Amino acid sequence: MNWFHAAENDDVHAFADEVKELGQSLPRFTAHTWYRQPSEADRAKGQFDSEGLMDLSKLEGAFSDPTMQFYLCGPVGFMQFTAKQLVDLGVKQENIHYECFGPHKVL
Repeated sequence: MNWFHAAENDDVHAFADEVKELGQSLPRFTAHTWYRQPSEADRAKGQFDSEGLMDLSKLEGAFSDPTMQFYLCGPVGFMQFTAKQLVDLGVKQENIHYECFGPHKVL
């Protein structure tokens, strides 16, 4: 299982502790977190893996299995941004699933 997460910083990083705990219990679990605007405290604690917007091209090797399924959730604009990156990396549209929290849109 791969867990890719983007947040502004640690103040709004949902499920950080739960994901860390889950990762310790699953044998084939990897996680990568992007903070768009990390605080100095975030940097000092090493709370994230990459700074800036989510850039999946840096993790291209993580998408080598053509049967992988992707589940996106978040604001519509973020999901569109992420789905486009996945398609650009060769992921089939039918392998990308999403849930909108608000008005439904097609990605």
